[in-house]
Amino acid sequence: MPTIELFGNARLIAGARSVSVTARTVGAALYQLAQAHPELVGSVLQDEGSLTAAYALNLNGTRFVQSSDEPLADADELLIISSLSGG
Repeated sequence: MPTIELFGNARLIAGARSVSVTARTVGAALYQLAQAHPELVGSVLQDEGSLTAAYALNLNGTRFVQSSDEPLADADELLIISSLSGG
């Protein structure tokens, strides 16, 4: 079962470190996350379950993904992190 790991503000808003989903694509996983944590819609997730521009999605800590059609395997981990940085 794929897992979505939340970092930074996304973790604070959801009050959860991670969420397990039964999705087979990135888009379906984000939709399930929106259903499980509707408080993320608007700031982290868009209504249809895609990420807002302020966040990026990493697959298994190896590469960033943008396509909602990206397939997921049972052991996959999606990492939601802020795409903004400061110094």
